[in-house]
Amino acid sequence: ALDKPADTKKMMFFSWLAWSLVPMAAGYVGLIGLKMGLKLEVASDVFPRVLSAVAPSWIVLLFVLFSFNAIASTLDSMLVGYSAIVTRDLYGRYVCKEKMSDKKEMKISRVVVFLAGITGMMLALRSTSILFLGIYTSGFFIAVLTPIFVSFFIKRVNVKAVLWAEIIGFIVALTLSTAVNYHYITEIAGHTVYPWHVYVLLYIIAIGITCIGSVISPGERVTWEDIRTRHLAEVS
Repeated sequence: ALDKPADTKKMMFFSWLAWSLVPMAAGYVGLIGLKMGLKLEVASDVFPRVLSAVAPSWIVLLFVLFSFNAIASTLDSMLVGYSAIVTRDLYGRYVCKEKMSDKKEMKISRVVVFLAGITGMMLALRSTSILFLGIYTSGFFIAVLTPIFVSFFIKRVNVKAVLWAEIIGFIVALTLSTAVNYHYITEIAGHTVYPWHVYVLLYIIAIGITCIGSVISPGERVTWEDIRTRHLAEVS
């Protein structure tokens, strides 16, 4: 359990560090494939091709099984978290504006999960590369989690500033990631636009809105014990 603010900061930092190992490993595998002289029609096929070239077949089979299990587990967690955000934080606070019964909350959660699942299946029918998906994933990761991470280091954070930083960051991430993926934007003022340009902009938006909003209109000083007390009260 995370009993102290320092524990949460450490958890966020090491989660960030662990996530950064993924693109590092992907780049390293790409270099191995380049060194091996693989001829690929689709660049995102480099990982299974390299693995099949250097490892026995049973290792490849285990890799496929573990990957499928990881994807299924991650998808399940994402759907649960998404349904909770939509049902409690959005619908419960701004639409219903009253305490919902467990039956109604469960019904809305099922509808949200169903619609999200159908949307995901429709998007999955389109043949996409890992790089294509990675640009979206990285953009959303930065836009949503950075304001929360920054808020741990602000004593009187403005909660609305954090929320607006996430909303604006998400919209910018969706717009620019789409523009980069579909080559709607390839260069600005003669300079080529790369995905990392989008990521830097998202960091600036997330950190800037959170910090500026908290400086202009500081929020209530909330201790860790206050957060735990409120959470326990909501759960009970």
